[in-house]
Amino acid sequence: MEESVLERFRSDYAEVVRLRREESRLQLDEAEKLRLEDTLNYRIAELEKASLRPGEEQELSDRRDLLRNSEKLTEQLDTAYATLYEGDESAVPLCDEAEYAANRAVAWCPELQKAAEELREASMLLRDAAELIREKRGELDFSPEEYDRLESRLSLLRRLERKYQRDEAGLIALLEEDRDRLQELSYADETLAKIRKELSAAEKRARSSAEKLSLARREAGARLEQRVVQELRELNMPSVRFLAEFTPVSAACGFDANGADSVRFIMSANAGETPGPISRIASGGELSRIMLALKNVFAQRDAIPTQIFDEVDTGVSGLAAQKVGEKLSELSATKQVLCVTHLPQIAAMADTQLRVEKRERDGRTYTELVELDRQGRMEELSRLTGNGELSEALLQSAGEMLERAAEFKAAARQRQNSMH
Repeated sequence: MEESVLERFRSDYAEVVRLRREESRLQLDEAEKLRLEDTLNYRIAELEKASLRPGEEQELSDRRDLLRNSEKLTEQLDTAYATLYEGDESAVPLCDEAEYAANRAVAWCPELQKAAEELREASMLLRDAAELIREKRGELDFSPEEYDRLESRLSLLRRLERKYQRDEAGLIALLEEDRDRLQELSYADETLAKIRKELSAAEKRARSSAEKLSLARREAGARLEQRVVQELRELNMPSVRFLAEFTPVSAACGFDANGADSVRFIMSANAGETPGPISRIASGGELSRIMLALKNVFAQRDAIPTQIFDEVDTGVSGLAAQKVGEKLSELSATKQVLCVTHLPQIAAMADTQLRVEKRERDGRTYTELVELDRQGRMEELSRLTGNGELSEALLQSAGEMLERAAEFKAAARQRQNSMH
């Protein structure tokens, strides 16, 4: 199945979902529409009357705090201004006198030129400071009515913020949202008709995409059936039937988020049996082999680099176990395969074999992993074959098992190299 077919459907379906939401939002009965219009009109009128302005609340708070402390502030500013500018003994006149004297002294001592310039700069800085203080002092000339207006305005802003659960910027945004929504309601019927027309076209496009997706899925399903059946027959299931069953979805428009089909895998393990759901038809050993077959088929498209199989040999023995081991070996050509097993036929196919043991030490349980050399593998395979017993015959059989596994893997590598 081409990825673009699936992506095309997903894009078309997303547009259908968007337009359905828009239709639902606009689709109000007349009574609900009138109630919403009344609410919006009331809120717009209240917020417009408030004449909201960005940053106003902070400005008002700063001005109010200034006026609250005006008496103390006025006293300090008056003192500072008088010290700088008023009277012969204030800083600015004294600095001017010092500058005059230094300039006269320059005639006899040129090195004092810098001092004279610095005194001139100091005089200018003192004048600037005095002017700023005078301006700020003038701002403190206020009436009780101004303070009351500030408090009243701040009270109004904060009441609106509590009422609508928004800050000053949020109230301004709410006003714009309500204006847009009210205008939208005024043209709701026209907009709804337009949305429905767009929705009908979008559903048609999505339905067409879903049909193409369905066709691609059926073609991919047929290929998957053939490959899985081939894998399962190699896993000692010669009479298996594996099918991808397609059922149309029940949605009124003919598709849902996944397309136009509901897909499930069905199978029959034995000749003459009617295919049914895998969970009901397959035994434990068959389920293990089906999973392995699917993993093998999807190995090249699966981006996961490591496959972990825990007890994949459940319900499997004899020739079937040998086939499972061979399939795991083939899968390891493209993936890292980790397998927990108690079957010697599967363990013998491993490139690296670890023995896992639990031991108690100092009242605690520890898990110990030991990598086995060839002799260790022969002994472990013998124990698996002989239910924990060791004998010369079992060790010889284990050695032959390892040799057959090595021959199989060498032949598999040779086949793979010839294909490339």
